[in-house]
Amino acid sequence: MTSIALPRTGLRSLVDALIESPLPANDKEIFSTFTPTTTNSYNSGCWAAAYDFSGVCWHWGSGSNVYGGALVTDRHVICASHYASADDNAIGETLYFNDGVDSFSGHVVEAQTDLAGTDICVLQLADAVPGTCKTYSVLPADWQSRFNVPETGVDIDPYAIITTDQEQKALIHDLAHSHPAGEGSFTLGIPGDATRLLYYELIGQGDSGNPWFWPLTSSEMALVGTAWQPTTCVSLSNYIDEINTAIDDFAGTSGYELDVLDLSWIAEDPSPKRSVPPRRNNRHYIM
Repeated sequence: MTSIALPRTGLRSLVDALIESPLPANDKEIFSTFTPTTTNSYNSGCWAAAYDFSGVCWHWGSGSNVYGGALVTDRHVICASHYASADDNAIGETLYFNDGVDSFSGHVVEAQTDLAGTDICVLQLADAVPGTCKTYSVLPADWQSRFNVPETGVDIDPYAIITTDQEQKALIHDLAHSHPAGEGSFTLGIPGDATRLLYYELIGQGDSGNPWFWPLTSSEMALVGTAWQPTTCVSLSNYIDEINTAIDDFAGTSGYELDVLDLSWIAEDPSPKRSVPPRRNNRHYIM
């Protein structure tokens, strides 16, 4: 497990110190320019420039459906199974990463596992990415009790989730609610704050698999899941054991596992959680 010094207050408003109104030009663009299979320079003017996106795969697939994914080890990528599962169609694809020193590398997918009953797909790369590429930690299974996030219900003072899309933008959604452990998913909402709203865009077709992040500090974030439906992603924290089993079952990568953040030092919040009927969305994949 990785320990990280989190701010004891202000997690809910962490991103608000980084954004502004009116929206500056190119403030959401992570790269200055972007071409899928070549070196791309990071945009120092992006509001989220202090966060490390070098572990994000921004483009694979074909046509308008470019998809995405995120590194959880130097050989394993989490993406969305609803587009990666058909006839093992991720195997043989080349995934490209722009590392932290403005160079890129391509890595071929050699194996994949889809977790039954979820939209989680675990990919194994044929070789390790450079050490300059970020591998993302995940929140522990009890993260909700540490941060006082309702299992079900609208949070009246929402945490912000950093989302990405096929246009390589760093966007902001509010955490509307998280479903109980049996469902294991997040639902995001349109920001109620006027400045956050400037950094919001609806997740759409072709964005599947793009990672969603929980900001921990002004420069660190944890991977919470990948885009499944326009406002929903599967919570990786609910499937830590299953993902580790999938990684362990791959040939040639014994000893690999998720890096789970250690939040045990944060006392569980004893305050009651509001429970109201969750907002349901029409469930459809965003391919």
